[in-house]
Amino acid sequence: MNYQCQYHFGCGKGRIADKTAKRINEIARENGARFTATNMPGDGWCYWFSAPNLGEPFDRQTAAAVWAALERAGLARGHELTCVDRPGAARSGARRGRYPR
Repeated sequence: MNYQCQYHFGCGKGRIADKTAKRINEIARENGARFTATNMPGDGWCYWFSAPNLGEPFDRQTAAAVWAALERAGLARGHELTCVDRPGAARSGARRGRYPR
């Protein structure tokens, strides 16, 4: 099925480890959505969820199902991912503003 319009939710900035991003995408797909995490030229690391735009209340239900599954997996709290390496945030064992490969 080809959808012209996508519903996006959970947009944010920061890097997510590849292994974690794959797990998030698996959870999102189980609930009818997809997860994208990428390094946008000139903008840095960002991420978002997308799903077919089916309108209200279906879009809201899809987002709620994804967030609930992520919370059960320990990857989110409320509507925010807890596994994001935000730019400029101090982390133990790493230099500020630098991401490990």
